[in-house]
Amino acid sequence: MAGTGTIGQSVAKIAEVLGMKLIISSRGSQEVCDAKSTENITYTPSVDLLLQSSDFVSVHCPLTPATRHLMNQEKFAMMKETAYFINTARGGVVDELALIETLQNNRIAGAAIDV
Repeated sequence: MAGTGTIGQSVAKIAEVLGMKLIISSRGSQEVCDAKSTENITYTPSVDLLLQSSDFVSVHCPLTPATRHLMNQEKFAMMKETAYFINTARGGVVDELALIETLQNNRIAGAAIDV
């Protein structure tokens, strides 16, 4: 999961109840993430590592110049073919053409977007 603000924390609680182990990455400091840690939550400063090892990738971040197209062709290529991508962030965080191409080529298992 990328982003541990209010929405990210809510999603994390639900995922923990479902028995999921979480890998989180955040723009905030590791100390903030460590304070929220449990045995089911691991912090990584590397979004690339998160993408390579996750079965579900859920993105929760604001749209800024630094996060525009955060999820692009390169990032989707890092994901497992069996992984699902979930975006509840602003649409501009995702390069839509890259996501469409990724899905058409069966590079990931699926995507859920609410924007």
